[in-house]
Amino acid sequence: MNKLIIAILVLFPVVLTSCSEKDNPPTTNELKNALILYLPAHIEVKSFTVQASQNLGNKVEPLYGSRFKATIEIIADLYAVDKTINKAIFVRLNTLKGTQTEIFGKIKTQLYQGALKYNFDIDGNPTDNLGKPLNQISGGNIIIRGSDEEKKFIAELKEETEQLAGKKAQPTSLITGKVLEYVTAGGYTYINVATDSGEKWIAVNQVAIEVGEEVTYMDGMVMQNFFSKSLDRTFPEILFSSGLVRQ
Repeated sequence: MNKLIIAILVLFPVVLTSCSEKDNPPTTNELKNALILYLPAHIEVKSFTVQASQNLGNKVEPLYGSRFKATIEIIADLYAVDKTINKAIFVRLNTLKGTQTEIFGKIKTQLYQGALKYNFDIDGNPTDNLGKPLNQISGGNIIIRGSDEEKKFIAELKEETEQLAGKKAQPTSLITGKVLEYVTAGGYTYINVATDSGEKWIAVNQVAIEVGEEVTYMDGMVMQNFFSKSLDRTFPEILFSSGLVRQ
């Protein structure tokens, strides 16, 4: 019986000490380390100060609220997406490496399953507007504004646009020839025309013509081995013209 009483007296202070340690508020160093883990890897905490701290809970369920001030430094150039053109992502330098700024906020610390759990509320979330390192921007070819790569891209895009505009501005090619034969079926008129470069079969929307008539037709899409169901005939090569040009 005496041995049991002695054992209880020895163990009781240990349990009290353990509970007492859990009731202690988080230290400044613990809060700073928690902030370091919370912030992105490209942000370094240079200084950290706890301005005020209070237990917002109770002894059974302590909830420590702490207001802090910290100085952070950007350890990599950060960029913001400007616009996307043809899968090219244009970015601009938003924050220079080495830039320092002050942040303020609140931390709520709670004991959960034997460990401290931290919740952050940074005033104004200034870190969201700093930008991202290039290796964290994805989705296409990254081009930095003002770089030689941007100048090259713009020059190539301008050249391509001018070429497309030039093609659209070109007049449609016209070809003239004499009608050797023709047949109408399925809403189309199929015409065998004698041109300077030889006989050619063309197809146009149904039209009235005569053998021996000289016709002028617009260029169009050429098809090889085209089978006409309405004629039950295969044309080795035929041009589907946009139409005849009538005087």
